[in-house]
Amino acid sequence: MRKSIIFCVTVLMLAFGTAMAAKTKYKVFRPDGAGKHQFLQSDGKKYKYFELEQGQVIDFRVTGPTKVKIRVRPALEGGIKAADFEIQVWEDKKLIAGRKAESKKSNLKVDVKGVDVGLARDLFFKTPKGSHNYKIKVVSSDIKKSYVRFYQEKKKKKPKYVTYKPTEFDKTVKLKSKKSNITYYLVDKDGGVKLSLMGPAEVLIYCRTNFDKNIKEKSKFALGVFENGETVKNFTGIAKKSAKTVYSDRTDLIPSTLHKYTLNVPSGKHTYTFKKVNSAAPNIAIRFKMKENSLGKKK
Repeated sequence: MRKSIIFCVTVLMLAFGTAMAAKTKYKVFRPDGAGKHQFLQSDGKKYKYFELEQGQVIDFRVTGPTKVKIRVRPALEGGIKAADFEIQVWEDKKLIAGRKAESKKSNLKVDVKGVDVGLARDLFFKTPKGSHNYKIKVVSSDIKKSYVRFYQEKKKKKPKYVTYKPTEFDKTVKLKSKKSNITYYLVDKDGGVKLSLMGPAEVLIYCRTNFDKNIKEKSKFALGVFENGETVKNFTGIAKKSAKTVYSDRTDLIPSTLHKYTLNVPSGKHTYTFKKVNSAAPNIAIRFKMKENSLGKKK
């Protein structure tokens, strides 16, 4: 009874996971416990599947967080036209995911006499953080063997961001770092920094509010973005003095901890002016980064 309840819950989770999986891209991987394999063929293409006999399991290891897809095709032998089966994935003695399915003959072929290949049935599940050792088995009274193929979510490549210099600026400060000094551009209530670029684009803004001797505690601030005199965006926050960073060329200013913002630029040419808005800070230090493939569009 307990296993039936667990399985029902798992099937409900699977239904939700299947809908989400449509947006996920996967890559094939070879399981640790893979044994004999067969190439299933269709329209001149070959697909490598591993054989899974009834009563046996295939062990496989997955490092999460990630998503896994397992494709199962029953081996239809002895003139069987269709088969009912249950796909189960276990971690130790816990059922992680399961699916009951029915499959008829497909167009795929295998070089095994008297065996037809069933239509694919997929099982999706999420793997939490860490290394996990799973086992898959196929339970059925109709078939003796299944063909199984394993997929894991393709990791999205993180976009590479590089420094982007503003079009116009008045004053700069140098922030000490372990390897070199990092240039920031100073913004006050009148402006001080302009940025021209072609959209659509995504700009990362690294922002530090500056403290002087008159500001003792935390300080509210707002960094305003303007275009043609109109407000495009106000980035707000509460600044706190940094205990680890200093400017190498301005001992009168104390930088705050780092704030990061994203400015989404629509299509077309844009020139933005950055100003300090309603802030007690003498000025705000900012710098920019953009995706590397967005460079070269500055006008």
